[in-house]
Amino acid sequence: MWPRVIEMMLGLWLLISPLIFQEGDSFTWYHCGLMAALVVAFSLLSYRYQTRHAHYLLILVGLWLVGGSYLLFSFPVNPLIQSNVFVGWLLLVFAIIPNHCNLPPKGWEKTIS
Repeated sequence: MWPRVIEMMLGLWLLISPLIFQEGDSFTWYHCGLMAALVVAFSLLSYRYQTRHAHYLLILVGLWLVGGSYLLFSFPVNPLIQSNVFVGWLLLVFAIIPNHCNLPPKGWEKTIS
């Protein structure tokens, strides 16, 4: 479940990026904190069997990070917003990877043993 670990790390990056770039107003700080909480929560929920498809909700978060940055902020944007757009694209890529992508398909396990 390595994609979920990377998604959690991206969520932590969203949380600390306003501190690193030291830019943005209070709205930007709350926005990054909320998005980070959603990313970490959806990634953690994917570990439970009942909510194993929760990582697909990260597609919505990624779309919001990319699209919302273009809608809410004027150009030229600061490095914090550029970082959010980049994290949004990475979330879109990792959210479509299945939980157990490192395991072989079940049909292959029967033919090998």
